[in-house]
Amino acid sequence: MRIKVVSDAHANYPALKQATELEDNEDFRVFLGDIVGLMGYPSETVDYIRKNYDVVLKGNHDVVVLEKGEGHVNSKKLSEFEHDYTNAGLSDEQKSWVTNRTSLVEHTFKLGVEEVNVVIAHAKPKRSSEKDKNMSAGVKKLSMGDKVAGRMSMRSASGEYDYVSLRGIDKHQYKEVTENVPSSTDYVFLGHIHQQFNVVDEDEDITLVNPGSIGQGQNTYSIVDTSSAVEERQIDFNEQKNLSDKLKSLNRVNADSIIS
Repeated sequence: MRIKVVSDAHANYPALKQATELEDNEDFRVFLGDIVGLMGYPSETVDYIRKNYDVVLKGNHDVVVLEKGEGHVNSKKLSEFEHDYTNAGLSDEQKSWVTNRTSLVEHTFKLGVEEVNVVIAHAKPKRSSEKDKNMSAGVKKLSMGDKVAGRMSMRSASGEYDYVSLRGIDKHQYKEVTENVPSSTDYVFLGHIHQQFNVVDEDEDITLVNPGSIGQGQNTYSIVDTSSAVEERQIDFNEQKNLSDKLKSLNRVNADSIIS
């Protein structure tokens, strides 16, 4: 089984599309959140993810911009741009679709006789004080059968989960996650920190994967091959100049500072 794992597009539709269309022979595609952001293509990004990804989460930018009515950048000007441009560019139906995602899910991928259990979260999943090694009370848990034509995205359970923090997990902190997810977990997929890595917890027999950010910085994603290893990928982003020109044309952002 091969799973393409992508995160943190931040409305960079051209980079997202380029990575998605690369021939990686994947069976499933997962997007870990931060659909919207500063990169100028909110509507195109939402529609493309809806059409092409099997499991879709929302991230902190999606929550703050679309649910709390604020920008989410350490700059007043950029925060205003992110909030105003995103909300103007999305229809009410698109906004509803994004806000109805969840930020954490337990998911079983099935392909033929193979089953893979994955905890999928935008940021650090927190263990409940009431539940020991069991997150299912607050998590939408679905199983996907053998792949059929078309794509599906997971709907969230009602309400916000208590298990997702805004804290990111780097490679050296992996045990904070792997020791606190269900014992049946094979993989954990996390985004948020824009740093690509994968690490195997041999004690727990769990692999933690962060694909980095497809939308900003290094433009990375990962392929999880359950029969071998995690393949870390980086695209040669061929629309960099066009994206920079678009952002500069809006006359409200420093394109170089947010693309890099």
